[in-house]
Parts: sequence; C-alpha cells; structure tokens
Amino acid sequence: MLQLSRADLIEICGVGDGIRLCNAIMQRPCRARLLFYVGQETENVFHPVYLNQLTYPELFAKVTNLFQSDSDKITQILVSGPGDITVCISDEMVSHMLNESKYTLHVLSDTVNAGRFRIVMKEYQTCCDE
Repeated sequence: MLQLSRADLIEICGVGDGIRLCNAIMQRPCRARLLFYVGQETENVFHPVYLNQLTYPELFAKVTNLFQSDSDKITQILVSGPGDITVCISDEMVSHMLNESKYTLHVLSDTVNAGRFRIVMKEYQTCCDE
C-alpha cells in the first residue's frame, strides 16, 4: 500500500478519500512532545528519550528499552525529588517534566521482588549548576 502513488489511491478510493488516505500514509511522524536525556550513573554518555503520549507507561517502555537484556527485570521507575526523597512517577508528573532535562539512572535492587530492579532517575547536576 505504501508503494501506491497519490493518483493510484485517488483512482481506487475516489478524489476526497484518496487524497485523505494519501496524506495520512505519507505524513511525517509527529514531533515528540517531550525530549529528555538519560545516562547511567557510571557513564558519561546520555541517550535521548522521546515521548509522544506523555504517560508513565511510555516513559517506562522507552527507559527500560535502553537496558535491552535486563528490561524484563525492571519493576518500577522512580524519580529523586527534593531532599533526595523517592517519588513515584505518574502521568501528570511526566506531563510536567522539563523538555531537554538530563537524568542519571541509578539501578537499585527491588526489596519486594528478588532478582528484580528499580530505577531511580536523578536530575543530572554539572559542576557549574547551582
């Protein structure tokens, strides 16, 4: 279907529906609504994470995908809040994350589920930040 031209789609579906279908198929992917960077605490390399839906399940899937082989062992992603408190991430919290923010990922053993891990996202601080 992706190999059909605009004229082919118009011929098959009619003018109105053919043009709408062509526009839907050929449309560029939407620009991500949120971009942030994550890196493991032991590395100095960060990976971009693009979110379109701004939900915790999407954030969980994208961040755990960075761990590839161990992604099924990750039970929860949390964020480090003020005073180093550990905060559960909700859809609302994801929607309020700052664009192009940077986080280090700290992997902790899950105390409830043996052999599984939790990830805590901590805001990345450079030596010059105040």
